[in-house]
Amino acid sequence: MRNRMTLLALVIVLIAGLTQILRIRIQAGDLLPQYSTLRTDPKGLAVLFQALQATSAMPVNRSNRPLELIKDRDATVIFAGLDLFNSPGAESSIAELGTLAGKGNRVVVSLSRGPSRFEKEQTAWDVRLVAMPVKQEDDEDDDEPARWPAYFQAGSQWRILRSEKDHPVIIERAFDSGSIVLLASTWPLTNEAMVQDRQTELLTSLLTAKPRIIFDESHLGLVESGTVMALSRTFHLQGFLLGLLLLASLFIWRNLASFPPDRSSPARHIGRDSLSGLSILLARHVPEKNLIDTCLAERQKSGEKRLRGDQLVVASTAALDQQNAVRYETIRRQLHIKKR
Repeated sequence: MRNRMTLLALVIVLIAGLTQILRIRIQAGDLLPQYSTLRTDPKGLAVLFQALQATSAMPVNRSNRPLELIKDRDATVIFAGLDLFNSPGAESSIAELGTLAGKGNRVVVSLSRGPSRFEKEQTAWDVRLVAMPVKQEDDEDDDEPARWPAYFQAGSQWRILRSEKDHPVIIERAFDSGSIVLLASTWPLTNEAMVQDRQTELLTSLLTAKPRIIFDESHLGLVESGTVMALSRTFHLQGFLLGLLLLASLFIWRNLASFPPDRSSPARHIGRDSLSGLSILLARHVPEKNLIDTCLAERQKSGEKRLRGDQLVVASTAALDQQNAVRYETIRRQLHIKKR
C-alpha cells in the first residue's frame, strides 16, 4: 500500500511539474505565433496591448473570430503580421478587408516580411511592395533597413502617412465610410520597438482615429473553435477540469491496483467442489449397481485384508448409505446452482 501511495505522489508531482513548465513557456510566448498580443518576447505585441488597456482611454479587445465574422463598426481593427502580397489566400483576404473597412472601420494592416523576388502587384488596390534600397555608405549600426525592409509603390488613391529615405512606408486609402492603412513593417508595433525606440506620435495617429481598438488574432491561427477547452478558458474552469482529471486518475488507479479484500464476510465459491466432481466421475464410468462391488474390489487391491461375511454386510450397508447420502447431496447442490 505504501508503494502505491508513493507512486501516486510521484505521478502528481510529475504532472504538476509539466504543467508549470508549460505555463512558463506559454507566458514566454514560445508556443504562440509571432506578432500575437499574447507573446511577451521581442516579436510579440503584448506591451502595446497591455499599455493601451492600462490607459482606459478607449476599449481594447482581442478578436479570435474569423475575418468574415467580424461585425464591428466604427473601430480600429489591427492585423499585425499579415502577408498580403505572396500568400495563397491574399486575394480573398483583400476582399474581406475591403468589406470590413466599408463598414466604417479603420483597418490597420502591417506586413509580416519584406518583399521577395517574385513579389506581385495587388491590382485590386493598385499597390506594390518594393525592397528598400541600401546604400554602401550607410552606417553599419543603422537599424532602419531591418525595421523598414520595404516600401510601397501605390496609385493616386493612397495617401502617404510616413516616409523613410524618401520612400512611403505607411499609406492610407479610403473605402466607403472607412479606410485601410498599410504598414510596410510590423516592427513599430512590437515589444522590441516599445523598449528600444517607441514611436509615440506614429502610434497615436494610427490608433486614436476610432473610439475602439481591436487586435485580430485569427489571421495568426488563433481562432475560436468552439471546443470544451475554449469554453473552459472563457469561464475560467481550468481548476474544475484539473479536479476531474485527478478524480479520473484515482479511479483508474483504484481499478488497476485493487485495495485489500474485505475479510468481514466469508468468501463465496462459485462452481463444484471435489465431492461433486468425484460423484459425477463415478456416475459416468461406474454403473450404480456395481458401485459397491467396485469399491470393495479396489479396497482389496490396495492390500487390505479380505472381509468376513458379517464385515462385508456391514461395509456394504455403510457404503450404500454413503452412496445415498452422496446422491442426495449432489442433487441438492445441482438444484441450488440452477436457482442462482
